[in-house]
Amino acid sequence: MTPVIGITTYEDHASWRGWSARAAMLPYVYVDAVRRSGARAVMLPPGGDDDEASTTVASLDGLVVTGGPDIDPVRYGAARHPRTQAPATLRDAWHLPDLVGHGRHDGPPNGFGLHQVRISPDSTLATILPEDGFIEVPTHHHQAVDLLGEGLKAVAWEEDGTIEAVEAGPSDFDGFSGFVLGVQWHPEQGTDPRLFTALAAAAEERSAGRATAEGTVLAPMI
Repeated sequence: MTPVIGITTYEDHASWRGWSARAAMLPYVYVDAVRRSGARAVMLPPGGDDDEASTTVASLDGLVVTGGPDIDPVRYGAARHPRTQAPATLRDAWHLPDLVGHGRHDGPPNGFGLHQVRISPDSTLATILPEDGFIEVPTHHHQAVDLLGEGLKAVAWEEDGTIEAVEAGPSDFDGFSGFVLGVQWHPEQGTDPRLFTALAAAAEERSAGRATAEGTVLAPMI
């Protein structure tokens, strides 16, 4: 069965074919990346309550949490930086250059740059991207991980020491089965499909496991 992978979207005002209205938006490159990996893409709008979010995610085989506006610093107990963007509170519910002294993470305005990351050999990420030394990745961000959440470990870093990827084992988060990986860079903007291929493989394994447990073939979301 083709695994179903949800992709979070952005709430914004958009104009198309003479219309101008509130919209749930997503760069199509994410959809392309999921489909090329062999999975089926489902777009997830922001908003709704906790029950809606948990029920929706429970029906998926995998989830891509996309890049987007800055997270409101209030959520992690920090002061707003002058460069912090206006918060997208609905999306949050569902300031880096000053610290590192350079702009390699930022990328050009309205575009993506490139920088190097080093991957821990003792990680799931290293089995997906088994490279020696540093690899080049697409980037555009000015926020980054400071303190790791419970159950997570850092597994990739930029040359300046900025955390660029985190992961968790299958037993660290209840309800997640074996593949919890976050990267700071933008793999959907590059030419390397391996991260999305690994996500699709994990989603397919989850889909097969759920079908076996329920004794039937689950109908995919459309």
